Amino acid sequence: MNEEDLRILIGEPDFSRGARYFELGKVAAVRAISPTELTGVVSGSKGWRYAQHISLELGHDGSLIDISGNCSCPVSYNCKHVTAVMLTALERFAAAPEPGHSLAGPDFSSPPARVDDWLDQLTKANGPRRRIGEKSSAEKLFYVFRADANAGALIEPVKARLLKSGGFGANPQTYFDVTTPANPPKFLTLDDLGILQKLSALRVRPLPLRYDWPVGDDLFGLLREVIATGRARGRKLDGPELRWDSPRKGRFEWRLEENAGQRLVLVEEGATMEVLPFAPPLWLDRKTGACGPVETGLAPQAAAHAANAPEIPPQAVRSVSERLAAKVPALPPPIGVRVRERNSAPVPALLLAGRKFRKSTWHGLGGWRNGRELLLPIARPLFHYQDCEVSVTQREDPVLRKGEELLVFRRCSAAETRALGQLAEIENHGAWKISSPQADGALEGEDVKPGDYLFSGADRRHVDPDEALGAGLDFAINALPVLRGQGWRIRIDDSWPFRFHDGPVEFEARVSDSGIDWFSFSLNVIVDGGQLDLLPTILDLIEQLPVGEDGAFAAGFDLASYVRKMNFYPQLDDGRLVAIEGGRLLPIVQAFLETHGLTEFHRAEAGRAAALAEALEGCGVPWKGGAELLELGNRLRALTLAAEVEPPLALKAELRPYQKAGYGWLSALADTGFGGALADDMGLGKTVQALALLAERHLAQRCDRPSLLVVPTSLVGNWRREAARFAPQLKLLILHGPERGQRFDAIADHHLVLTTYPLVRRDHETLFAREWEFAVLDEAQAVKNPAAETSKRIREIKARQRIALTGTPMENNLAELWSLFDWLVPGLLGNRAQFGKSFRTPIEKHGDREKQRLLSTRVQPFLLRRTKEEVAADLPPKTEMDEFVPLAGDQRGLYETLRVAMDRRVTEAIRNKGLDGSRITILDALLKMRQVCCDPALVKLGAARKVKESAKRSRLLELLEELIAEGRKVLVFSQFVEMLKLIEQDVRERDWGYAMLTGGTRNRDRQIEKFQQTDTPIFLISLKAGGTGLNLTAADTVLLYDPWWNPAVERQAMDRAHRIGQDKPVFVHKLIAEGTVEAAIQGMQARKQALADALFEGAGGGPLGLSDTDIQALFAPVE
Repeated sequence: MNEEDLRILIGEPDFSRGARYFELGKVAAVRAISPTELTGVVSGSKGWRYAQHISLELGHDGSLIDISGNCSCPVSYNCKHVTAVMLTALERFAAAPEPGHSLAGPDFSSPPARVDDWLDQLTKANGPRRRIGEKSSAEKLFYVFRADANAGALIEPVKARLLKSGGFGANPQTYFDVTTPANPPKFLTLDDLGILQKLSALRVRPLPLRYDWPVGDDLFGLLREVIATGRARGRKLDGPELRWDSPRKGRFEWRLEENAGQRLVLVEEGATMEVLPFAPPLWLDRKTGACGPVETGLAPQAAAHAANAPEIPPQAVRSVSERLAAKVPALPPPIGVRVRERNSAPVPALLLAGRKFRKSTWHGLGGWRNGRELLLPIARPLFHYQDCEVSVTQREDPVLRKGEELLVFRRCSAAETRALGQLAEIENHGAWKISSPQADGALEGEDVKPGDYLFSGADRRHVDPDEALGAGLDFAINALPVLRGQGWRIRIDDSWPFRFHDGPVEFEARVSDSGIDWFSFSLNVIVDGGQLDLLPTILDLIEQLPVGEDGAFAAGFDLASYVRKMNFYPQLDDGRLVAIEGGRLLPIVQAFLETHGLTEFHRAEAGRAAALAEALEGCGVPWKGGAELLELGNRLRALTLAAEVEPPLALKAELRPYQKAGYGWLSALADTGFGGALADDMGLGKTVQALALLAERHLAQRCDRPSLLVVPTSLVGNWRREAARFAPQLKLLILHGPERGQRFDAIADHHLVLTTYPLVRRDHETLFAREWEFAVLDEAQAVKNPAAETSKRIREIKARQRIALTGTPMENNLAELWSLFDWLVPGLLGNRAQFGKSFRTPIEKHGDREKQRLLSTRVQPFLLRRTKEEVAADLPPKTEMDEFVPLAGDQRGLYETLRVAMDRRVTEAIRNKGLDGSRITILDALLKMRQVCCDPALVKLGAARKVKESAKRSRLLELLEELIAEGRKVLVFSQFVEMLKLIEQDVRERDWGYAMLTGGTRNRDRQIEKFQQTDTPIFLISLKAGGTGLNLTAADTVLLYDPWWNPAVERQAMDRAHRIGQDKPVFVHKLIAEGTVEAAIQGMQARKQALADALFEGAGGGPLGLSDTDIQALFAPVE
């Protein structure tokens, strides 16, 4: 061996770093335990000292094959400290002959190195030994007496928990801590600390453990002291409790082993004694735990070495006999045998087995501490010479015993080398060669031999059991057939983790109930009448596919090629593996990709189940169970088609094509029993589509119970008018106002009962005591907060079907969507916590597109949303909508107070001056009344300053919130600049972007460009400043806050958006205070254009042309 060999085996950068340590003289000690075993101590960079134990693996010709260097430093294996020790050993022992054994033939002239080393120690064992001093301390422990082939007799202190059953707790730990803490551990006694200090003084090295024992009475005193604790155990921790007994006489004899080797044993009256190689040896009765010294007639140390003698191979019998006769004549010579040599070609063999390993950690003076136990696959290469089996690390020729004759088979080095070259591929399957039972300084295996290959996966320093099993499986599947073809004999031990099913394999899909409205899906592999679920395997595979944020595969990725290259090995209950080629699973994977996969699903997801069943049937996988569920699924899948359906005759409206499709969707959804949300953009006619459904169910089908409609207070009038206009035969009962309780008894006599969200809290006992046909929520975003009292009450509604009408099913976050669907289809999205974990957090915080697609797929059948852009072909260029907003509370009271006062003033003016002479008085009265309708803040009266309510202003903000959520660009017109400033204040508080144009605006072009060229959603415009001359085609929505009654002026405002160059339909919303002067003049507008012109656009003192009837209408009380 030279430095270059060392560099290759250790590798960089550890070799160069170790060479530097060697040059700096960091190696404090190095000792050759045997020709293939070294120990050392090296000073680290911060003054720490690290211990090394190094095993060398030699070839048959004595060449160095591998180095297994364990170190107590954090790196732990073949580190720079190991390198420094090896370089020191090269320099110090350069003149020593290299150990090894030639395969040219058996050497009967000298014994093997192991035997030679034993003989040297045996002949030196008669000298005086030192005695231990007496020390005392205060601690406690268990002590395992055992023997080691290399280290001789050992006492291993083990910290362990004794159970009431007499057994021991998990994870016992070797314990060598001899410090004296201020508060010692409770498990130590005073005797323990004294014993630990003595053992520490006698310990030659901690890794591996070795002692330099005293002899005679000094030894007996220590052993009896340890045994006296009552915690000494024989051979292992759960062995017998030891007790000291009287000496026994024994003599050494040679016993011939089955493999033709000979072993030196102690016998008493012909029976073999079990001994521990102390000086003198200690006899041990495993049944009773009795033990004591053995009198052999030899010096104590000589007897100890003789008791730990290695097996003597047949070729060493002559030389051992000669040396024993010359040096230790008291020992008998080995049994003489006749030897014959024979040449034979080796047959390579591979043993596959499972072995228990324990992952341990090094704790300095505390030694190795045991960790969890792992069952890992190993492969053991062997060679067969006729009936002899030889390990790859065995240097001796195999010997076969036939009676008193020994057959020695001459090994063929060249043939073995060629065979091992065929096995080199094993390292590409996640295996590495073990050089000692202490596999890597921390992973210790049972029944593991040097030369075994351990399957550990990619990282040998951090063994992962799953990766290890995967590596072993990969080797068994892909490499074993090749080795068999090359002539290797494969022997599979019962402990090998993998056994394969050999027979037909069928697939079956099955659905079964797993709870109320919930079903579980399984994809079963049918084998020998049994089955196992393959679904987790399919879903794991899909999870690993390279899917981008857009849901598409990465560029160049070929799914078919990827899956066909794979093999799958699900495990049966009896442990057998079922081999399934990727090609068989490809169509199943494709089917799951199309349906986003199913495991446990809600009844409302039956559409996905039906799609999956259809896809699986198409690739030959039969579907079992759930026939009714699949039929429901087909109906839910049909919902996505949204076919146009003619409305019932009772509906007095001409529906647009998309509205017919919406009505058809609502009707088909009603047949499934599930709730749903009609979520069309504002202005697309959700009300008339809902009325079509109500007319069909109540007037055409004559259902046996009324329906309940819950609306915001501001929309009560709109629903009353729309129902009267489009479904006049529908009996509508409005439960609103202080006298509504008197109408409760009439509920059963009506088709549709209307209430408001605020009144739900008050009237829920009456309303929810009965069952309804439909429960319809208009502006359903009003219940987006599930913790609100109204939302909780709404969930108590009992109805055959629940319907939500909303332009914004989600405004701020996904929790609002969950709240809506928790009412519509309870359970579909799980509870709130489950939804947050499964969808909200992944989507909102991590941008998980796959979760977003899965959520969309889940709610798709129950949510119909059309934007204005999507149905633009069905829309007229301009849609005008009047929205009547009722005044309430203090604002209504203020209006009535002002109206009564203005009515008196106008009446008195007319009586004194006549109608034509009262023009100014009438216009001033009407202005004040219209200002109250817009916002009490516009009225310069003390009573008005106390009123904080503004119905139209609140409704405007609701509309703006919904329109902004839809991505609309909105023009807001008012003739009152002060009103625009109030709206501006609201817009700023909500952090909405806006532009503003009034008569006082200095840079008009900048404001226009801001709205036209940026994503600013709102443009506040006064009538005089922006009524004419502007081209605002970026807008698609116009809000007329306060009507000015001249249609021509209104058209001018609308035409700011609806003009040449506009490529989108324009929606116009007029806000009118219900039952007020605004509503009165709106009614006059169509029949008295001249009157409207005179009232609000004419100048001077021309005649008004008003009649007494007109005056009464303008100043009439609020309806």
